[in-house]
Amino acid sequence: MNTSYNPLRGWRPAQPAAAFAFLLLLATLLGGCAGGGQSLGPRPAVDLTTVVEAYLQQYQPGPLPRVFQTTYVYDRNGVLLAELFEEGRRTWVRLEDVSPHLIEATVATEDATFFTNPGIDPVRIAGAALQNLEEGEVVSGASTITMQLARNLFLGPDERYDQKFDRKIIEAGLARELTEKYTKEELLEMYLNLLNYGHLTYGPEAASQVYFGKSAAELTLAEAAILAGIPQQPANLDLFRNFSGAKARQRTVLDLMVRHGFLTQAQADEAFAAPLVLNPAPDVQTRRA
Repeated sequence: MNTSYNPLRGWRPAQPAAAFAFLLLLATLLGGCAGGGQSLGPRPAVDLTTVVEAYLQQYQPGPLPRVFQTTYVYDRNGVLLAELFEEGRRTWVRLEDVSPHLIEATVATEDATFFTNPGIDPVRIAGAALQNLEEGEVVSGASTITMQLARNLFLGPDERYDQKFDRKIIEAGLARELTEKYTKEELLEMYLNLLNYGHLTYGPEAASQVYFGKSAAELTLAEAAILAGIPQQPANLDLFRNFSGAKARQRTVLDLMVRHGFLTQAQADEAFAAPLVLNPAPDVQTRRA
């Protein structure tokens, strides 16, 4: 399955001022479309439903072996002998089996208007454009949760980390289409199960088990807030390797939850002060499937 789609390859705004004008215009147009029920942005040459269904078939549990689904090997006494995984640990989890704390922490951190926006956030786009103009380079991307999901589903590895402006147009168009075809709950479930939480763990269930030895449904507010901060820098905020950095990021996540009305300041302070007990770093036999 070819997941690379870039109909605007080769186009590049040359100057920060031009980039600002371009993004501001994009924000204005997208905002107008959001209010008028029209759709803007490039339509992919592939059928989005086909790609998404292929992704779900590949990763969700089912009667057939699934790529990237961790296999556990036990002896006759139930003792874990090995974990067999391809590129990382992932155990698919339904949204209803994820702690509400993690859902709220993720939304507050990544896309506070997720449940009401049409896949894009014109206000954030305009704000990012202004910040990029002031800095003279791309320092803020303004990607919504749905835009990030579109990036991971439809763009190739090289394109996912490309900060050029044409990629943002592609993401915006794909995000609008995803929002038209899937519920917010379906989109959020797919998004969470794709997230990299460091230490070769993907998705909240694998991360919860590896770091805390519990299911994603059992996460406390403190645990959820520290996990929600990892995906933006999973290599740098691995809890086993950089706990202090992850703890600082937890403070930012809690502050965002307060800002967006998910917590009171007292609840955030209590969660930040709560002790976190980590599992020992995994030390079981592994091999690539």
